[in-house]
Amino acid sequence: MLADSVELAHKRAGTWKRRARLTYQALALGRAAELPDCPPEFLRAIDAGTQCTA
Repeated sequence: MLADSVELAHKRAGTWKRRARLTYQALALGRAAELPDCPPEFLRAIDAGTQCTA
């Protein structure tokens, strides 16, 4: 499940869309090495299906 409500799911999907676009642009510009690694607590939150507050 992406979220507890349709509104929150829509917001999260938009956030992922923006992140994907920025990542693509960085890759297209050859600057992907400058992108920071995803914080471990964020990855754990994704795996657990919870929201990361960091």
